[in-house]
Parts: sequence; structure tokens; C-alpha cells
Amino acid sequence: MKKIYFILLLVSTLLFSQKGNINIDSNFANNGSVLISAGSGSLYKNLDDSFFVVYLTGYFPLSYSINKYNSEGVLDTTFGNLGQITSQNYAQDSFRIDKNGYIYLLENANNTQDWFLKRYTPSGIIDSSFGVQGKTSITSGLRYGKVELYQNKIYINLLDVNNKKTNVYRFDLNGSIDSVFGTAGILTLDNALSYTKLSNDKILGVVPTVFNNFSALVQYNLDGTKDTSFANNGVFEIDSEFYLPSGNVANIDENGNINLFLAKSASNSNDTKKLVKLKSNGTQDISFNNTGSFTYTSTNVYYSYSFRNNNEIYLVGMGNGAYVSRINNSGLDASFNQNGIKREDSFQIFSDGFVQSNNRLICLGLVPGTDGNSRLSIVGFKGDNQLSTNDTKTSYLRVYPNPTNDFLIFDGIQESNFSVRIADVSGRTVKHKKDNQKIDVRNLVSGTYYIEIVTLKNTFKKTFIKK
Repeated sequence: MKKIYFILLLVSTLLFSQKGNINIDSNFANNGSVLISAGSGSLYKNLDDSFFVVYLTGYFPLSYSINKYNSEGVLDTTFGNLGQITSQNYAQDSFRIDKNGYIYLLENANNTQDWFLKRYTPSGIIDSSFGVQGKTSITSGLRYGKVELYQNKIYINLLDVNNKKTNVYRFDLNGSIDSVFGTAGILTLDNALSYTKLSNDKILGVVPTVFNNFSALVQYNLDGTKDTSFANNGVFEIDSEFYLPSGNVANIDENGNINLFLAKSASNSNDTKKLVKLKSNGTQDISFNNTGSFTYTSTNVYYSYSFRNNNEIYLVGMGNGAYVSRINNSGLDASFNQNGIKREDSFQIFSDGFVQSNNRLICLGLVPGTDGNSRLSIVGFKGDNQLSTNDTKTSYLRVYPNPTNDFLIFDGIQESNFSVRIADVSGRTVKHKKDNQKIDVRNLVSGTYYIEIVTLKNTFKKTFIKK
């Protein structure tokens, strides 16, 4: 087989501000931020550091727009129709991207009981090869739905609140129902579950109690039976003094470990907050803060959302302006903005975020508009030791063969201590090696992957294709 060699000319530098200080990056977008004429939305990251914003544009019927921005916060006009695609009745939290960059949208037809799952190409064009002319339909009698991608399958979760159950539908990537799953492609789970997450071939559900708060985690096998090896006979009971204020506050890392953010009072303000880390088997991870949990009291802080970056957890919300805080394995990370919390008074709230590969922190939130209505805005902060281009240092790195079906070889790394991380397009780490210039990728499924090589002085990034 003819080897294809890529010589990667890497131009990078490290720009160090005062240690820990987090400031707005004026090089991002328009002097540090992007403004969108909408009052609510969600943020989704690509592994190449570009990102999507899904936001509400109309109510009768519900309509949404999806904008794509490059890593510098500039609208990508090559995507869809001049950087945008539109969606009727898009279901909240049902925008997903697979490892090849294809986009999945779950839509509810005019608040009825009919659902449509659509697939778009990475360029934002409806994929006519998926389902029937780009979409597949579900008539379920259920009104609340979300979508997940896992192990080359599509899982659609439809919630039946009245009968306290969730129907999980599984589809192949071509849009056809996977009839070997459950009963004719449908698996019914008892109890009204807020949502399901899939990890390590398990389904994790969050069980709500009154006032739409959530009091327990239940883990199931893929055949619908309860996973009795998880926690206590398949159930992790949350401390009676706390609850999950939102179904989105339980997130799972690539190893199946679970992070829970808990609140103490019904108002979720001016109260004690608690972050709990569980191992994949449902037991508390006592390596975190020596107890498995971190508790703190916050005044005028309303929790909104959490997201992960490697071993760190970021919490965003509102309280004396918008805020973002960072949690490491010992609790609140005092090296982040020198006190663990970054507040931004120009924003009313931060509701979502992610960290780019150069450590730039991106947050989505609301700012007051001139007409008295709030507007969406995306802001970029210079992170700790953010990569910049003010000074240059040139290195040569060869990554070959590319495409490959067996091994990847790295040449040109001039330091003896380094690590190599390989991730799929969703951001999930699939390989992690240290001081190894040859990596076996035979067990990876076909598709596009990203490589991150970290040395003591530099971080290098590259993509490759697994055949």
C-alpha cells in the first residue's frame, strides 16, 4: 500500500497572562463576543473547535435556527444557507453530531404526538440517503423526546409522563428501525425518566419526583433489565436533603464515571450546593476531594449547567451577574481566575459553554438588549496559558499513513515526554498513550478522528481518517 505522508507545519506559541486570570479575548468574534437576536438557545461544540448555536426564532409554530461558527466566532457561510439551517419544532437538547460530522435533529410536529428525525450533511444540506428523503418518522403517542448517538446507533427517548415510563427507540445510521433491539426496536423502561444517557453499554436514567426535581439514578442493561451491579441494586438514591435541579446536571465521562450537581432548596438559590462524583459502578469516588463530593454555600448563585473538559468540571449560571467556576479533583480550583470563579457583569446569566483546544473558554449567555429584552451572546475568554500567535515557533511533525487501517506513526516530536490523545468527532477520547510514537488503531470504527499531542512545551493537533 502506498503510504501518504503529511508534513504538518505547526506554528504556535504560548501566551501567558498572569497565572489564573481569565479575561475576555478581544481576538474572538467581534471584540470578544457574538450577539444573536434571540432570547434562548443552546451551544454545541465540534472537535475542530467550531461550534453551533441552536436558538428559538418563533412560537406559532415553534421554529429554530442553527448557526455554525468557526473556532474564532465567525459565521461559517459555507454551511447551510449562508451559515444557517432552520428547523420547525426542534426538540430541546436533540441536536447531535456523529463522528463523521453528520447532524441529527429531532423534531415534534406542531406539538403533536408525531416525531421526525432529520439528518444533515456536514455542510448543512439535508441528507436524502437517510430514512425517506432525509428523515424518519415515529408515531408514538408521547410528547417529550430526546436523541442520543451511541456506538453507531441512534437512540430516541420519548417520555410518557402519565404512565411514568420512557420508550427508547433504536435506529441504524441509515434511519431504519433496529428491530433486534427490545421489541421490534422499542425498549420500555419503567418510571418517568427525565432522560437517558448511554455509556459502557448501559442506559442511565434520572427519576423525577415532585416539582420536576430528580431524586435517583437508575441504570439499565440494553435489554431493559435493571443493572443490579450498579449502586444499590441498580439504583443510586440521592441524599434526601438534596436533589438534581435539572435532568442535565448528570454528565458522564468517557470511562462511564458520573458527575452530579445537587441543590438543597426548591428555589435553587442562596443555598448549599453539592457536586458528587460516582464511579461507573455507582459508588462514590473518594479520590475526589477525599470524600467523593464537594459542598459549598453560595449567595445569590443560581446553578444552570455543567460541562466537562478533561478532568475538570465547569459550572455556569447567574448570581451578581453571570458566572463560571471550575472544579478540579480537590474541589473549587483556586488557580482559575485566582479564586475559582469568573464573574461577568455585562451578562445576566451563562447557560452553557465549552473549552477550545487552545484553552479558550467559550460561554453562552444572555445580555440585556436596548429594547428591554434579553439577547443571546457568545463570549470568548482567554484561558490559562492559552495558545496564541503573537510569537512563533516552527516544528515539523509527520503523521502517517493517512488514511490508515492499522497503525499511526508520529515523527518529529523533539521531546521525550509527551502524550497522544485520539478522540472522535463528538469529543469522546478513544485512545490515550504516553511516550509512544506508534499507535494501534485497528479497533476503531471507520471515520474521521482528531489527534492531540501534548509535550511540556507545545500542543499539536491533527486529523486522520480510519479506513
